[in-house]
Amino acid sequence: MNHGVHEEAEGMFAMGEETITLTLKEKLLFEQGVSFGTRDVPEFVNISKDDTHAWPAVARRMYPSAVNAPMESIVTPFVKNSLAISNHLIGVLTDKLGLPAGTLASLHKVEGFSGCTARFIRAPSYPGSEEMTFLTVHTDFGSLWLLHNRLGGLQVKPLPGHAICNIGDALNIFSGGILRSNIHRVVPPSREQAQYERHSVVSFTRPNDTIGLCAL
Repeated sequence: MNHGVHEEAEGMFAMGEETITLTLKEKLLFEQGVSFGTRDVPEFVNISKDDTHAWPAVARRMYPSAVNAPMESIVTPFVKNSLAISNHLIGVLTDKLGLPAGTLASLHKVEGFSGCTARFIRAPSYPGSEEMTFLTVHTDFGSLWLLHNRLGGLQVKPLPGHAICNIGDALNIFSGGILRSNIHRVVPPSREQAQYERHSVVSFTRPNDTIGLCAL
């Protein structure tokens, strides 16, 4: 809690919702590849940290106008503030692991190219009686992710003003297995929430592209 990115996160929800309503023809112009999960169920809008920091130059890829319009006012501040939170947590974990100060931070330099990503996720309503999995059992890539969630569907109850933080595979490797990458899945929200689309906003923090993964 007290993460200070609530307004930017709300703007990210609005950006994602507008992008998802584009026609299939428009969305295919900016197709970003296939992710894991139930086919034809989740939709993702991925925005590279490198593009937000290079804006208006293009570092990685092009985006539709629904993403470009709020880039300076919403998307870039969301990414920068989310990375600041993640880097603070990385500093805490560095100390808890007994590593020299700055060890993990040196692997996650904001100015360096990396796979850090802001993501909007849309999953459709699912009022069916049988259980369905939107994203199967998995761990998350990267070092840390911060999730802003409005409905159920994860194994953590959403709380207003809070973000869910998960450790990813990279920190699991860097710590030699001391920090565990949490196994989880995504299912439709239960009971009366199942009639609504499930939207969420995530910030992924990953090591720089030049960093090799090994236990420290």
